[in-house]
Amino acid sequence: YLRYCAQCHGEKGMGDGPNVKAADMDPVPRDLCDIEKPYMKNKDNNYLIKAIAFGGLGIDKSQFMPRFSDTLSEYELFTLVAFLRTLHKHNALPLDFSTVKNEKRKVVVGKINVKPGKVSRREAMIGRKIYGKYGCLGCHSIDNRGGISGGSLTAVGKKLDAQTIWQIIKAPSSVNSKSRMPAFDINEEAGELLVKYLMSLKG
Repeated sequence: YLRYCAQCHGEKGMGDGPNVKAADMDPVPRDLCDIEKPYMKNKDNNYLIKAIAFGGLGIDKSQFMPRFSDTLSEYELFTLVAFLRTLHKHNALPLDFSTVKNEKRKVVVGKINVKPGKVSRREAMIGRKIYGKYGCLGCHSIDNRGGISGGSLTAVGKKLDAQTIWQIIKAPSSVNSKSRMPAFDINEEAGELLVKYLMSLKG
């Protein structure tokens, strides 16, 4: 929780993590303590597991909530939900760990077909929309707009090559074992445009 969730939901689960104000999030992250209104009380364990595994887009909610099915094992998802249940005072049914597996999904990162050179305006514009669709600005900033936990991407096109950027998007922990960024399941077509947009950012 502290590694992946606190940056938006806050250390105590109150929805007040450091990215919230920095990225001007709308909607703001969920209050997991049910202080303002009973949300967690009305959600069963399966719903919470699904929300974490498939992210906001997977349950028709905010794009700022990323999916973690490619980052956490089934066991880790269950333990995370078990922890979330300690943040509020409502009773919930215990989780059944009897058939839960602790194997993480293997992510194979192929070669991205992005050659060095000028990125067209159209490609950059579409890539920027993909950047917005996946909620990247929730943790990353460009020109001082966006979250702070993932660092600035203002000049990422100067610092990293296309393949390294793609590797970070698909399997961030393979580049930095302490990364707080989840693995993103983005197809190659959208990935190429996203990488092209990021490569166009020269500061």
